Amino acid sequence: METVIRIVIIYLVIVAGLRILGKREFGQLSPAELVTLLIIPEIVSPALVRDDPSLTNAIVGTTTLFSLVFVVSLLMHHVRSLEKVVSSSPTLLVSDGRFLAENMNKERISPKRFSRRCARSACTSWPRCAGWCSSRTASCR
Repeated sequence: METVIRIVIIYLVIVAGLRILGKREFGQLSPAELVTLLIIPEIVSPALVRDDPSLTNAIVGTTTLFSLVFVVSLLMHHVRSLEKVVSSSPTLLVSDGRFLAENMNKERISPKRFSRRCARSACTSWPRCAGWCSSRTASCR
């Protein structure tokens, strides 16, 4: 029963942290935020399997990690040069109705995959899709 309680507590801490960060979908995570999600299991697993009897260590570690992500996102918002270093900018894939082969190769996206992506996103006409771009975390119009 103690393990169940520990899992519920850790779950609530992680959900609260993600809500505070304001994430809508995993596709919108920055690389730093994705790394955060990958590190969380390493921080909390000792508390869940009772290698470390202190649940407090897991909560402190998780909240510290979320705090770092929050502070970095604030700094990126206010210091544009830091944002350029940490985040990548979107890459234009189509211009004037033509695929930009060099950019598509750079992003490793084939025209076929791009067309499927347009179809899945309810893009009904080529001109609407023609201004789309790609980044590692999202697509944009």
